[in-house]
Amino acid sequence: MKLNLKIITPRGTYFEGQVDYLSVKSVDGQLGILPRHTPLIAPLVISKLSFVNNHETNDFAISDGVLIVEKELTTVLVSTIESKNDIDLQRALDAKKRAEERLAHSDEIDVKRAQASLSRALNRINVKQS
Repeated sequence: MKLNLKIITPRGTYFEGQVDYLSVKSVDGQLGILPRHTPLIAPLVISKLSFVNNHETNDFAISDGVLIVEKELTTVLVSTIESKNDIDLQRALDAKKRAEERLAHSDEIDVKRAQASLSRALNRINVKQS
Protein backbone atom coordinates (compact mmCIF):
# COMPACT_ATOMS: atom_id res chain seq x y z
CA MET A 1 0.00 0.00 0.00
CA LYS A 2 1.26 3.47 -0.91
CA LEU A 3 0.59 7.01 0.27
CA ASN A 4 -0.87 9.33 -2.38
CA LEU A 5 1.17 12.53 -2.03
CA LYS A 6 0.65 15.90 -3.67
CA ILE A 7 3.01 18.84 -3.06
CA ILE A 8 1.66 22.21 -4.18
CA THR A 9 3.33 25.63 -4.33
CA PRO A 10 1.92 28.98 -5.50
CA ARG A 11 3.41 28.08 -8.91
CA GLY A 12 1.35 24.89 -9.15
CA THR A 13 1.80 21.19 -8.47
CA TYR A 14 5.44 20.40 -7.67
CA PHE A 15 5.02 16.64 -7.15
CA GLU A 16 2.18 14.18 -7.44
CA GLY A 17 2.62 10.47 -6.96
CA GLN A 18 2.68 7.52 -4.63
CA VAL A 19 5.29 7.17 -1.89
CA ASP A 20 5.97 4.75 0.95
CA TYR A 21 6.59 7.33 3.69
CA LEU A 22 6.60 11.10 4.27
CA SER A 23 8.59 12.95 6.92
CA VAL A 24 8.03 16.65 7.60
CA LYS A 25 8.31 19.05 10.55
CA SER A 26 5.28 20.80 11.98
CA VAL A 27 5.16 23.50 14.65
CA ASP A 28 4.67 20.65 17.14
CA GLY A 29 7.63 18.54 15.95
CA GLN A 30 8.63 15.93 13.41
CA LEU A 31 5.83 13.95 11.74
CA GLY A 32 6.05 10.61 9.97
CA ILE A 33 3.15 9.85 7.65
CA LEU A 34 2.42 6.33 6.40
CA PRO A 35 -0.50 5.02 4.35
CA ARG A 36 -3.74 4.92 6.39
CA HIS A 37 -2.55 7.71 8.69
CA THR A 38 -5.23 9.36 10.79
CA PRO A 39 -6.65 12.52 9.17
CA LEU A 40 -4.63 15.55 10.21
CA ILE A 41 -4.04 19.21 9.47
CA ALA A 42 -0.74 20.65 10.71
CA PRO A 43 1.10 23.92 10.12
CA LEU A 44 4.62 23.33 8.78
CA VAL A 45 7.83 25.21 9.55
CA ILE A 46 10.98 25.89 7.53
CA SER A 47 12.56 22.45 7.50
CA LYS A 48 13.52 19.36 5.55
CA LEU A 49 10.78 17.34 3.89
CA SER A 50 11.65 13.78 2.90
CA PHE A 51 9.73 11.04 1.24
CA VAL A 52 10.76 7.46 0.60
CA ASN A 53 9.67 5.53 -2.44
CA ASN A 54 10.95 2.04 -3.24
CA HIS A 55 13.84 2.42 -0.76
CA GLU A 56 14.96 5.72 -2.34
CA THR A 57 14.90 8.82 -0.14
CA ASN A 58 14.16 12.21 -1.68
CA ASP A 59 15.07 15.30 0.41
CA PHE A 60 13.79 18.85 -0.02
CA ALA A 61 14.13 22.20 1.73
CA ILE A 62 10.70 23.72 2.33
CA SER A 63 9.38 26.98 3.67
CA ASP A 64 6.40 27.26 5.94
CA GLY A 65 3.16 25.68 4.84
CA VAL A 66 0.39 23.25 5.73
CA LEU A 67 0.11 19.46 5.78
CA ILE A 68 -3.32 17.97 5.13
CA VAL A 69 -3.71 14.22 5.60
CA GLU A 70 -6.97 12.78 4.32
CA LYS A 71 -8.11 9.20 3.80
CA GLU A 72 -7.11 9.01 0.12
CA LEU A 73 -4.65 11.90 -0.27
CA THR A 74 -1.89 13.66 1.65
CA THR A 75 -1.32 17.22 0.51
CA VAL A 76 1.60 19.50 1.36
CA LEU A 77 1.02 23.19 0.60
CA VAL A 78 4.25 25.21 0.80
CA SER A 79 5.41 28.64 -0.30
CA THR A 80 8.69 27.25 -1.65
CA ILE A 81 10.41 23.90 -2.12
CA GLU A 82 13.87 22.97 -3.43
CA SER A 83 15.19 19.48 -3.99
CA LYS A 84 18.51 18.56 -2.42
CA ASN A 85 20.03 18.29 -5.90
CA ASP A 86 18.89 21.80 -6.88
CA ILE A 87 20.30 23.58 -3.83
CA ASP A 88 23.36 25.72 -4.57
CA LEU A 89 25.47 25.28 -1.43
CA GLN A 90 27.66 28.33 -2.04
CA ARG A 91 24.61 30.52 -2.58
CA ALA A 92 23.10 29.23 0.69
CA LEU A 93 26.36 29.89 2.56
CA ASP A 94 26.45 33.43 1.12
CA ALA A 95 22.83 34.02 2.18
CA LYS A 96 23.64 32.78 5.68
CA LYS A 97 26.57 35.19 5.92
CA ARG A 98 24.46 38.14 4.72
CA ALA A 99 21.68 37.35 7.20
CA GLU A 100 24.15 37.04 10.07
CA GLU A 101 25.71 40.38 9.13
CA ARG A 102 22.27 42.02 9.03
CA LEU A 103 21.41 40.58 12.44
CA ALA A 104 24.67 41.90 13.88
CA HIS A 105 23.36 45.38 13.03
CA SER A 106 19.78 44.66 14.07
CA ASP A 107 19.01 48.26 15.00
CA GLU A 108 19.19 49.16 11.30
CA ILE A 109 17.12 46.37 9.74
CA ASP A 110 13.93 44.34 9.90
CA VAL A 111 14.98 41.65 12.42
CA LYS A 112 12.16 39.20 11.64
CA ARG A 113 12.98 39.28 7.94
CA ALA A 114 16.69 38.71 8.61
CA GLN A 115 15.90 35.83 11.00
CA ALA A 116 13.64 34.21 8.38
CA SER A 117 16.38 34.61 5.77
CA LEU A 118 18.89 33.00 8.13
CA SER A 119 16.48 30.11 8.86
CA ARG A 120 15.97 29.44 5.15
CA ALA A 121 19.72 29.54 4.46
CA LEU A 122 20.51 27.19 7.36
CA ASN A 123 17.77 24.81 6.21
CA ARG A 124 19.17 24.70 2.65
CA ILE A 125 22.67 24.04 4.01
CA ASN A 126 21.35 21.28 6.29
CA VAL A 127 19.40 19.59 3.49
CA LYS A 128 22.26 19.82 0.99
CA GLN A 129 24.78 18.38 3.46
CA SER A 130 22.52 15.58 4.76
